[in-house]
Amino acid sequence: MKVNVSSILCSDGLSQNITEILDISADDFDNKDIVDNEPVKLDGVITNMGDYLLLSGEIDTSLKLVCSRCLEYFDFQLKTKIEEKFSNRTDINQDDFYFFEGDIIDFKEMVIQDILLSLPMKLICKEDCAGICPQCGKNKNLYNCNCSGENLDPRLSVLNELLKKG
Repeated sequence: MKVNVSSILCSDGLSQNITEILDISADDFDNKDIVDNEPVKLDGVITNMGDYLLLSGEIDTSLKLVCSRCLEYFDFQLKTKIEEKFSNRTDINQDDFYFFEGDIIDFKEMVIQDILLSLPMKLICKEDCAGICPQCGKNKNLYNCNCSGENLDPRLSVLNELLKKG
């Protein structure tokens, strides 16, 4: 997870190849929808750009997620391109950079953030996931329920009457 970059800090334009396997646990993501994951592979090149170091590469892992519709677990293969800036200077805009001290960069926090940002807004197991029946609670992907769908909240009955008239 930590890489020594002392060999490229001495001169602008120098670069270093990085291939790391990061053992990040599901708890590190602090996201209840990520149940488990495989180790994360980080493959890239870090280049001295003068005032900062630029990491260009790819993150590859497999996550076990919870479907937002049916609440079942499913595997999600994540392969995403990354481009991140690192600096050991404190006088620059903090929003654009990850900071490091000395000659060692720890990529763990950056990788976690990039994975979370790469996840889709709605985590669904398949495009046509039917979800859960709101009346009986059965997973409609696995079971056919005999619920009518007519069991509406009584507070909304006025709206239902308006729909029938229109």
